[in-house]
Amino acid sequence: MEHELLHARYFASESYRQAVGDFWRETLSEEQRGLIRREFGTQFNARNEDLMINEFQAYLLQSRPPLWLTGLRGLLRPRLLEHLAARGEPPNVFVRHWRVSL
Repeated sequence: MEHELLHARYFASESYRQAVGDFWRETLSEEQRGLIRREFGTQFNARNEDLMINEFQAYLLQSRPPLWLTGLRGLLRPRLLEHLAARGEPPNVFVRHWRVSL
């Protein structure tokens, strides 16, 4: 459920989507983006850049570590969280609301 709420955050906020996209383009190397495309390409259309960015942020930011991105998670998750905080775009807005609503 948390993973899907991160997708909702991505779709609901243009500024959040922009911040995640900027991180993807400015922080990740082409090699890292290629690795992510290859890993996600078995399940998703790797030629769809927006889809890759969206899945990347949802898998990277969910609290339960996924099997995907295991090598990059420890390196990139704290950096993405810092990037989003600096932009005033915390990823857990919906997640926090959802937990309180239960």
